[in-house]
Amino acid sequence: MFIFIRSQCSAFLATMVDFLFTIFLVEILFFYPVKATICGAVAGAGTSFSLGRIWVFKACEGKIFFQIAKYGLVWLGSMALNALGMYFFAHVLLVPYLLAKSITAALVGVGYNFLLHRNVVFHIT
Repeated sequence: MFIFIRSQCSAFLATMVDFLFTIFLVEILFFYPVKATICGAVAGAGTSFSLGRIWVFKACEGKIFFQIAKYGLVWLGSMALNALGMYFFAHVLLVPYLLAKSITAALVGVGYNFLLHRNVVFHIT
C-alpha cells in the first residue's frame, strides 16, 4: 500500500511538471494543446523516472540502463495514450483542454503507468 501512495505522490509531482510545462506552452507560446501535451509528457518523464527509481520503488540496485530502456518503452505508450486521450476529450467531446488533460492523466496514471512501472520497469513483487 505504501508503494502505491508513494507512486501517486511521485506521479502528482511529475504531473505538475507536465501540466505547468503544457500550460506555459499553450498560454504563453501558443502551442497547439495536443503538441503541448506531448512536450509536457517529456518534461515530466525525468521527474517520474528519478522519483520512481530512488523513492517509490527503491530500485537503485537495478541496472539503470535496462530500467531506462523499459521506462522509455512504457513512457512512449503512456505518451501515446495521453495524446489520444487529450484528442478524444478535447476535440471529440469538446472538454476544455485542462479538464481533458486532468481526466486523461488520472486514467493513464493509475490504469497504465503504475502497473507497468511496478511490474515491468522496477519489477517489485
